[in-house]
Amino acid sequence: MGSFAVQLAKYIGARVIATASGISAELVRTLGADEVIDYRSTDFSSVLHDVDIVFDTVGGETQSKSYRVLKPGGTLVTITSPPEQDLAKAHGVSALRIGHESDTARLGLITGLCDSGALRVLIDRSFPLAEARAALVCSASGRARGKILVRPN
Repeated sequence: MGSFAVQLAKYIGARVIATASGISAELVRTLGADEVIDYRSTDFSSVLHDVDIVFDTVGGETQSKSYRVLKPGGTLVTITSPPEQDLAKAHGVSALRIGHESDTARLGLITGLCDSGALRVLIDRSFPLAEARAALVCSASGRARGKILVRPN
């Protein structure tokens, strides 16, 4: 999800600051991030301030720290657990959770961006259906750098 978020934010002209492990930093830069913070060595909430929008794909402590980096009037958008509205109010920001809604026009736009090369789909590994269990193990490892595909044959 993060790889798409970086690319789409850059596509609309945003200055993009992303978090990634050090080993993935260069990859994230090639996707369009202007700055990458290694979350293993640096607490993003100690170095970022006055951010307009945070897109949270992790939740938990990461989401809680995100309120502190937003500027007054900023927005926290999450795809994980519902955001804490009391924290949002205390920091003078708004917070919302978004989910998937199928939309033909939106999917057409994303397909067009992929077809034109403006949006890259990163594929880590591809497994035949007979190895679906191995695909799930790979996914659960949290170490995939891109999507994990399961193909019919």
